[in-house]
Amino acid sequence: MAPKILIVDDDREFLRMMEMVLGDAGFQVVTTSSGQAALEILRRDRPDVLILDLRMPDPSGWEIYEQVRRAADPALARLPIIITSAAGPELAELHERVGGAPNTYVLAKPFEIDELMARLAEAVDASQRLRGQ
Repeated sequence: MAPKILIVDDDREFLRMMEMVLGDAGFQVVTTSSGQAALEILRRDRPDVLILDLRMPDPSGWEIYEQVRRAADPALARLPIIITSAAGPELAELHERVGGAPNTYVLAKPFEIDELMARLAEAVDASQRLRGQ
């Protein structure tokens, strides 16, 4: 079964592009522009990887990240997360807050598809190890 990727971003054009690129690469792709919907999808659908934009409306990407990492369910708390963010002060803060955190990957926007695929391969591999596959 193809790995399931949840992409959370409030830029609908970005979501469409990612859905097309990752779908063509053989992934099952679920997208949402709602932080609240993302939390529901995470609990219900158990994706293999979360790709998360930090600049989200209520709840913010940071809040989603922190809720996932504090989840009572160990499988959810260890979920591989690729955080995407534009370069600038936010990116420096991101590296400071999550640098070295297990199963957390950072991808600066804009990024190359090859760079995305490399981070995604790492995240999927981590997810499969965690699930004992």
